Amino acid sequence: MGETETISEKAGRQANHERSSGLSFLLTRVVWLGFLLLVFSLSFVSLQIYIKSQRIAATDILFVAVSGLWFVGLLLGYFKFRWHRFYWLLIFYFAAMFFSTIFSPEFQTSAVKLSGGAYLIGLAVLTFNLVRDEKDFKRVILAWLAGTCVTAAIAAVSILLFYVEPQTSLLRYTLDDFGAVPVGNYPRLQSTFVSASMFCNYLTVSLALLFVAERAKLIGKVLFSFLYFLIALCAFFTISSSLGGFLLFVGIWYWFVFRDSNKLAARVSLAGAIAAAICFCVLNSIALAPYSSAPYSFSLPLFDVVLYPSPRILVWTEALKTFAGNFFFGNGLGLPVCRVLFQNTDGTVSLLTDAHNTYLSAAAQNGIFGLLSLTAIAIYFLRNSFRLKTARDLPSTAYSALSLAFLSAFVFQGLTGSFEDTRHLWVLMGLLLCVGRLSNTETNPSANGSRAVRITREASER
Repeated sequence: MGETETISEKAGRQANHERSSGLSFLLTRVVWLGFLLLVFSLSFVSLQIYIKSQRIAATDILFVAVSGLWFVGLLLGYFKFRWHRFYWLLIFYFAAMFFSTIFSPEFQTSAVKLSGGAYLIGLAVLTFNLVRDEKDFKRVILAWLAGTCVTAAIAAVSILLFYVEPQTSLLRYTLDDFGAVPVGNYPRLQSTFVSASMFCNYLTVSLALLFVAERAKLIGKVLFSFLYFLIALCAFFTISSSLGGFLLFVGIWYWFVFRDSNKLAARVSLAGAIAAAICFCVLNSIALAPYSSAPYSFSLPLFDVVLYPSPRILVWTEALKTFAGNFFFGNGLGLPVCRVLFQNTDGTVSLLTDAHNTYLSAAAQNGIFGLLSLTAIAIYFLRNSFRLKTARDLPSTAYSALSLAFLSAFVFQGLTGSFEDTRHLWVLMGLLLCVGRLSNTETNPSANGSRAVRITREASER
């Protein structure tokens, strides 16, 4: 009888184990499918619904679903939480936002924005926890590029319709206003994003992942060339301040590619990247067309040219004043940091309340602690950006490409745009943490044998 009961117990345990394994398999697959859809949805920012006056994008809904299921998997032991020392900087950044909210004159508005900040941090943490090996990373690349193909195709159709059928209703959603850009017979693309600058920012990261995909042989040469042309065309027609960062990335990438095999080409690429960056910095400082409401003007020595401050100069000045007046905790998370009236080139007037600068936005809203924490995040990733590897393995190549993308999209383009709340950049941070672990960049750059051991160990945690 005892022997019979023992056999029954073993059979029961085996059945429970099989059910648990089946549930584990199902849950992990659902989480991964949801996460890949989330990555794909990063290109559809303008597709939003409104809930109690709050704009909710598809990515936001997917994050709630995926992170919720992932948390359930953590509780059941199907996933293991991965800690990273970078989380201390995220905690520092969240603390700065928290205290800004506590001392905000509009607590409810800031509290809503604080939840959004926690969500963005969660994107980086979720990405780092789910992408654990090269196979996972390749899936993410393909999902990202699939989203890029859709938004770039919509942009290309918009260019065609602008010249063939300019009255079509699609263009109301895919074209950005000219703003401070001189009005002309050309489209200014925002595609499925909320601004041309954000679209160009996204395309910068997409181009980096396209280069990685080509080197990893995830796509063929013909498809690579086509997508390269399509991304470059779309970026050009954004006609935005972010174009300087896009060209900066391209130039530094080819310097990285050619620096060992063709030093002349490498130097030309690097010089072109620096020249483009400087040129766009200058263009962002002066108005491209005169306007009557300019508070001041100045003349160039030896040239009979009168220059006017750009709208960015005006909002930067006001944001600095806001920061100076609210030095420790800022004027409140999510609150306007300036109020500047600017006359657009089409004659309309815009009220500008955004800092148009990632670091000034953090400083004005969250005070000195917000500025220091965001700067620390940037420095953390930049410290390895100038020690790029020429190794042929995927993690090292990916880390180099994504580091340059971060330098261009977050650091440089962040000088002329407030991108601290941009979803795809926080996913980029999570990916950088992943490939940094895989390539040994963060642990021991000279190590070789430990990488295979770590990949095996982390794969066994799934």
